[in-house]
Amino acid sequence: MRNLVARCLVASLGREVADSEVERALGLLIEHYRAHLLDSTTLYDGVAEALRELHAHGAVLTMATNKHEAMARAILCGLGAEELFVEILGGDSLPVRKPDPGVVFELGRRTGIPAPDTLFVGDSTVDVATARAAGVAVCVVAWGFTPADALVDAAPDYLITQPRELLGIAQGRAR
Repeated sequence: MRNLVARCLVASLGREVADSEVERALGLLIEHYRAHLLDSTTLYDGVAEALRELHAHGAVLTMATNKHEAMARAILCGLGAEELFVEILGGDSLPVRKPDPGVVFELGRRTGIPAPDTLFVGDSTVDVATARAAGVAVCVVAWGFTPADALVDAAPDYLITQPRELLGIAQGRAR
């Protein structure tokens, strides 16, 4: 987010900007985002049902996001999904962030789930890189922000187009 803010400032001002300018603008952006987290945020169609079904079948759901942890928790709570996740790590939870595999290792340590039993689900090439670095299987969803061709090029273990497909993958891996 910091890099995005810095690039936007340079583009809009037409000059290099001082770190203090970037930090001030970043603070304003985070403050605004925190106040409007749920204004237009919704779960994609079918995601709530898939998460609930996975949870009901005993899947241990965790989250690794580069958003601030408190914001991620507030979003999940506002969408009625926080109780489905046993652990949530944000970009400010650890000294490392995705794509560093430390995030996956810490979630594994907290849950006791070994790497061979872990399926990392994401929507970006950063998520594929994170899973690969951690040595865990990775499934990407084609309905996020990353174009499908970039996801295919990243060579995930699974690429799904509907949330329900995740249930079959999870059941197949559990055997």
